[in-house]
Amino acid sequence: MTDTIPAGSYLIRHVGTGQALSYAGQDKLTTEIRDEGNPQYREAQTWWIEPIPEQHEFGKKIPTLYTITRLVEGKSLDAPERKNGGILCTYRSHGAPWQLWRFVRLPNCDRWYVQIPTTHVDSPVS
Repeated sequence: MTDTIPAGSYLIRHVGTGQALSYAGQDKLTTEIRDEGNPQYREAQTWWIEPIPEQHEFGKKIPTLYTITRLVEGKSLDAPERKNGGILCTYRSHGAPWQLWRFVRLPNCDRWYVQIPTTHVDSPVS
């Protein structure tokens, strides 16, 4: 298995509940049950994940960092309150560390965790 995730559109699920990360309006996020038949849910629960290109260092293997963007409006998944409870929101993309994400594969599993690179706050996804 590869150690990078190809750029593309993804559904982000909470491992414990199976609920999908969903846009709740006014840059707020929630988790909800996935309803494949409802176009509103598809729009609110689809995210573009893409590795950032400017992270290579010669001779060093560094973990790949990614942006996670809401497809409909192009705002990034943002964690500005990571020291105050880990609140997530969407915000205009500007490349700050709290808008860059690391994916880590769970041991003996095909699932991934998403990590905010500058903290220890983990949000499990599959």
